[in-house]
Amino acid sequence: AGTDPNVLLLTEVEDSYYNMAEKVVIPKAHKKSYIKRLKTKIQSIPPDQKGVPLTEDSDGEGGDDTMGSRGSYAAAVVGIGASLKAVDMVVTGKCVNVFCAIRPPGHHAGLELRPMQAVSNGFCLFNAAACAAIYATTPLSQGGLGLRRVCVIDFDVHHGNGTQDILCSTYDPRYLYVSIHAGGAHINGFEDEGSED
Repeated sequence: AGTDPNVLLLTEVEDSYYNMAEKVVIPKAHKKSYIKRLKTKIQSIPPDQKGVPLTEDSDGEGGDDTMGSRGSYAAAVVGIGASLKAVDMVVTGKCVNVFCAIRPPGHHAGLELRPMQAVSNGFCLFNAAACAAIYATTPLSQGGLGLRRVCVIDFDVHHGNGTQDILCSTYDPRYLYVSIHAGGAHINGFEDEGSED
């Protein structure tokens, strides 16, 4: 990427995508209380401190794998902005496909903290795949691309519980979510003690 004229390497996200991500798309994917809690937690981190648990629950249990610093909120919003730009580039024909190498990742971030009874948010703050799908299907009159259908195919060791939580909770037939992952719920750290599966 970047050395072949046919393989672009983009390292910036325009302010318009950042603003669209923060003000329009992220609030459609995540509950206002989750966004506020995350933003407040990050703003309270001293500028020189790193490795602070960001999604720890009110009882202080779990969430220690989702660490961050003062820049984590901006990094997560830039990641969403990159996914919106990527969707634009494919839909408008500038690219056939895209790959967004963004951090933090997103498929465990749901409507709110710990979607689908997960033990943690698995390093994820905001959900780029779900936000991209929402942006793609948002009507043109509201700043989206107006697509009629979107399929999100998630391949990972873990189930993308956050993406499923956001897209499938809408019962919107425009979204098809497919997860290809290893094992069962125990892979995400959740086990029903009474279950034989």
